[in-house]
Amino acid sequence: MWVYWFTLILVAIVLFFAIKIIVPTKIAVITSTFTFTLGFLFPLFQPRLLIWQIVLLFLSALFLFGFWITNELLKEKLNTANKPETDGEVLTVEAIENNSNTTEQSSLIDNLQGYVTEEVKPESITEDLTKEELIVEEQINEVALTKESFDEELATRESIVVDETIALELTIQEEVATEIIDAEQKLDERTDEEINLDSTVEECELSNEEISETVSEDKSPVNESAQTLLAQGLLFRKGKDFPSAIRCYKKSIALKPTSELLYLVISELSSVYQQLGLYSMASGIINTFIEQPELKNHSGSDNLRQKMKFISCLSGLLNKYQLGQIPYERVPKEILSEAFKESLK
Repeated sequence: MWVYWFTLILVAIVLFFAIKIIVPTKIAVITSTFTFTLGFLFPLFQPRLLIWQIVLLFLSALFLFGFWITNELLKEKLNTANKPETDGEVLTVEAIENNSNTTEQSSLIDNLQGYVTEEVKPESITEDLTKEELIVEEQINEVALTKESFDEELATRESIVVDETIALELTIQEEVATEIIDAEQKLDERTDEEINLDSTVEECELSNEEISETVSEDKSPVNESAQTLLAQGLLFRKGKDFPSAIRCYKKSIALKPTSELLYLVISELSSVYQQLGLYSMASGIINTFIEQPELKNHSGSDNLRQKMKFISCLSGLLNKYQLGQIPYERVPKEILSEAFKESLK
């Protein structure tokens, strides 16, 4: 039996070296191992199976083994076909590519240096900078001119309003003076007989009801004229004739109206000043009349105080942000909301 095993091992070794010349080493090893396995299994199958069964089993194993070897050979051929060039060739290709890249980079650097030396000159850079500086200076000058013109316009507008108010006060004083002079002349024209002491005493002895009636009769035309002037001022303000509106409000105040009419007149006059951007005058007119008896106990005095506080806060914020005393319509909404919040504190 040992002759059989020795022969089997010898055949497997010879087969390995013989096939190794044709096929790869991996396939040669598997082939010799497969041959040794078949020879090893043959003595085991011989007492249990018939000869034709053993032959059929071995042929099937050989067929499958041959099919597997064919696939492996095809794979090897495909791998060898898709394999790139040798290492030397790959190195030469990479060297060529590196040389081409270096030449392209050097040429690009030379072109850029030439462009910088020829096109970008210090003189052109300085000229561009001077042009930009001139443009910026022109813009700054334009902004300064517009600001100066706006300040001049605001100053002229304020001076016009102040002059008109002063002229209005002077005219009111002149009218009052002329009325006093006329009354004195009329008194001088009376004779001593007409001014009898007894008759004056009898005329002055009136009941309280008659006094109240005479006072109401005397005050009613005053209140009606003050109310008329207030209505005229509202119409002038609606038509944006602010000097005429201020004139009507001033005349209405000079007539010493009732507390209700005085409250309305002061509120409207401060609103006109506020709309024109004369915030100091708007808060000043409220501060002048708010402590007088006619308005001190009025139901709307708290509203006037709140309005005066809002105007003062708004004027302070405008000075803080260096906007000047601009008209109320041109005040940004953010500043208005900030002034309103500060006035509520």
